[in-house]
Amino acid sequence: MGQIVLAYHGCDVTTRDGLVRGEIKPRISSNQYDWLGDGLYFFEGDSGRALKLAHNSHANPSQLLTRKPIATPAVVGAILEVERWFDLTTQAGIASFTHAAQAVVDGSREDATSLPVNKPAFE
Repeated sequence: MGQIVLAYHGCDVTTRDGLVRGEIKPRISSNQYDWLGDGLYFFEGDSGRALKLAHNSHANPSQLLTRKPIATPAVVGAILEVERWFDLTTQAGIASFTHAAQAVVDGSREDATSLPVNKPAFE
């Protein structure tokens, strides 16, 4: 059993309403702008941050912050049971992240490939 977390997802009002009514099922995202890789993106305990993302996506559709353009910014809350995640609020989580980051560095060195580089999605 994982940890129970209250989390929020910034989206369009039609997505929010469809999820709440059960007409839309959550989908794994796998877009080039998903900076942590494939998955579902939520803000833990911060509905304001999720709404800020929805507003930014609405105001800047060319930046591709969300899968589809947002006409009316909204937030949907979820109760998640999380079994695997990078929890950077604990020493154990930081150690796990450090181990994973070193594995990426080692793998890149072995494969003679460049390390991924974080860069701004927009100005």
